[in-house]
Amino acid sequence: MTTIGGYLTNKRKRKKIELERIARETKIKQHHLESLEKDNLNSLPGDIYIKGFIKNYMKTLSLNDSEALRIYEAQKNRGTLEVLSGKLEEIIYGK
Repeated sequence: MTTIGGYLTNKRKRKKIELERIARETKIKQHHLESLEKDNLNSLPGDIYIKGFIKNYMKTLSLNDSEALRIYEAQKNRGTLEVLSGKLEEIIYGK
């Protein structure tokens, strides 16, 4: 299953663009972009910022952002389901 980090990294590398250039052109701190590409979303400021990062990242690559945002939402929803599933197991089985 495609993750947002893998998707963005793949698109950037296909265009032969360095992450430093994305940071410079979007004015997004490079460590935020690195976290995004590594799917380390919990270290990022929040959902609205992540969506903005994705939109600006894709704009810098001259690509439409709709697929990237769809992938992000799906990944976010999977994470929520995993957390809820774990909580349910704790309640039922006392783990």
